[in-house]
Amino acid sequence: MLDSALRVSMDVESKLSELESNRLLCVLENRYKIYVAMGDYKKAYSTLLEKQKLDEELFSADEHKQVIKSRVLLRQQEHKNELLESRMALQKKEDEQKLGLIVFVAVLLIVAMISLVYYLRSVSKRQKANLEIASLRERYSKTQLEALRSQINPHFIFNSLNTFQYLLRNKENKKALVYLETFSSLMRDTISVSGEEFIPLSQEIELLRQYIDIERLRVSNEIEVAIHLRNLEETSTLGIPPMLIQPLLENAIWHGAGRVKNGKIDIVFKKTGILEVDITDNGPGFKLGDETSTRHKSYGIANVQKRLKNIGALYNMRASLRIINLSESGSQGTKQTIQLPLIKLYE
Repeated sequence: MLDSALRVSMDVESKLSELESNRLLCVLENRYKIYVAMGDYKKAYSTLLEKQKLDEELFSADEHKQVIKSRVLLRQQEHKNELLESRMALQKKEDEQKLGLIVFVAVLLIVAMISLVYYLRSVSKRQKANLEIASLRERYSKTQLEALRSQINPHFIFNSLNTFQYLLRNKENKKALVYLETFSSLMRDTISVSGEEFIPLSQEIELLRQYIDIERLRVSNEIEVAIHLRNLEETSTLGIPPMLIQPLLENAIWHGAGRVKNGKIDIVFKKTGILEVDITDNGPGFKLGDETSTRHKSYGIANVQKRLKNIGALYNMRASLRIINLSESGSQGTKQTIQLPLIKLYE
């Protein structure tokens, strides 16, 4: 803008100066002609020299003006070139930034797509592996449950037949017949539920009552066994694994209450957000030095613990067994507690 103003100012000044110089040249030209006409050649010559000098000055001023004009034009052109170069550089930088952004976004999309494909494949493989593992665990757990159920019956049958044989040898035929009838009824009911994973709690309690009747015939001492229900009205709709309590009750009889006079066993079924079963006897308690007691208890306990572990794994439920030696706290006997989730068989 300053260059334009300078150029306009110089043009105006140049035109005014040129007009004045041309007017002066006309005056000098007329003077020269007048002096020649008058015959005053000396003044004519002097006027001619003055005119020539003015012509030379005008020529020099014109050249100077052209030089300045050229410089101004050159400066303007340089300024235009610089402006054009700046615009081109800025455009180039913007193009490079756009290209870089496009490349970055493209790379990011490619990486995201590759990551997504890899993630989906990993998830698919993981799900497939989890399904296979779950299927194997389910088959294993079911097999284990069936195997453990089959272990309970032979163990109980072996002891029961020994008792039946003992009664026959002692010629207690009437007692042996009652025992055999009760034993047959229990076996029939046990076989009928052996294929079930859960049976109604009321049915499990009835099986325990039959088992208690048999064990009373096997044990010479009188044993008082009481079954209590607390906060349980729906015994026919709550489920429990069949013959789960029997091994613990057997331990309470043979290694607990059956070893003392006036033996007593309390079986308590209670609902406290879970199904809890307490089997408490007033026997001598669990003694580490008693190898026979330890061996028999360990077998029954291990059997129940395996069933609980497999039930928990198969149904994703928490199931546990806790045994407390009451003699360690100044009392007498053993308390065995099973904790199971509340399983509704019917609504």
